[in-house]
Amino acid sequence: TSFFLVDPLDGTKEFIAGRDEFTINIGLIEQGRATFGLVYAPALADFYVTLGPNEAVAAHLEPATGVRSLADCALTPLRTRVPDPNALAAFTSQSHLNRATSDFLDGYKIVERRAVASSLKFGLIARGEADLYPRIAPTSEWDTAAGHAVLAAAGGCVTTLEGEPLLYGHPERGFVNPSFVAWGRSPLPRQRQ
Repeated sequence: TSFFLVDPLDGTKEFIAGRDEFTINIGLIEQGRATFGLVYAPALADFYVTLGPNEAVAAHLEPATGVRSLADCALTPLRTRVPDPNALAAFTSQSHLNRATSDFLDGYKIVERRAVASSLKFGLIARGEADLYPRIAPTSEWDTAAGHAVLAAAGGCVTTLEGEPLLYGHPERGFVNPSFVAWGRSPLPRQRQ
């Protein structure tokens, strides 16, 4: 089964508060996997899209530019960075940081934590700005599918806390994701207990 997951306004709280970190997300799901993603943060002019299974790109795209095709954009290839297990950078949710997430991060040598809203976190990891983003709280599949596809095409992955691939298309649980971790590359072993 193939279907699109669309979130026309991810980061509603930030949008209502007049902040810039909200996105428009379009993700294609094929056989339970996020295979195409488009994430656009219009207030920041940040645009992320997949061009193929291992090809993600970004562009600075102002809303009023009148661009009609990707060929009109100055596309920059995206590649995640190689993590340093002794000096990791992590993103957390701006609105939903909880004790379970902090406890999870305490198992790693995190030297930088940055709170970011919406699916923008996936694009920024794809750009190489951090190594992981744990989300130990409910999210909907449409919140993550597009960013997941972009991150995967840039060299990363998204897993459940048990290390299984995060899969989509679960109407039986209301299209709610289990807790997950977005990794810049592959999952890292915990360093501290």
